[in-house]
Amino acid sequence: PSEKDAKLKEKDFYEDAWIKYQMDNQDGQYAGGEGGGVNYDPDEESNLEEYVSTKPSLTEHLYVQLRLSELTDQERKAGEYLIGLIDRNGYLIYDEASVMSTLGITPEQLLDVVDTIQSFDPPGIGARNVTECLVLQYQTRTHQNPLVENLIQNYLEDLANNRVKQIAAKEHVTVDEVLEAYKEIKKLDPRPGLHYDVSDRPQY
Repeated sequence: PSEKDAKLKEKDFYEDAWIKYQMDNQDGQYAGGEGGGVNYDPDEESNLEEYVSTKPSLTEHLYVQLRLSELTDQERKAGEYLIGLIDRNGYLIYDEASVMSTLGITPEQLLDVVDTIQSFDPPGIGARNVTECLVLQYQTRTHQNPLVENLIQNYLEDLANNRVKQIAAKEHVTVDEVLEAYKEIKKLDPRPGLHYDVSDRPQY
């Protein structure tokens, strides 16, 4: 490709709103950490109600998988409680100390239950921030490019601030390789819960 084409390609990348959306939510952590929750723009969910009636319930979809899991009875009850805390976008928002106190479980048991929920369909469900959501989804892919997960884990802010050349130099790859990896990131869904009836989900 010519230098002009390359510049146009980079321009399209820089101006893409999807990565900006990710960064708008990147500081949202689960309530156990600083930040208290994930913030979303309700305007982006216009017309959602028109489709709710045709979608299966997210809660029921997760409960079915929970019942089929190999968790203990106590852990399954904790799973039901945590599923009730998943917001309409598919994020698990909770306060660690409060959950352990309420359910009478250890940090290790809590982590096991969270890990189990995060293994459910749809991929990315139960994540506690955007980065975790995208990584969980990408890790389900049969063929994975290590650069993609690296960008998700470490460079979302740099991508949002158009630092493609700096990323390429730091990772010893080409700009085209970074852009190709970005294409894979763009195929991921930062709001996996919205594929289901989310009328009973909490909103933030």
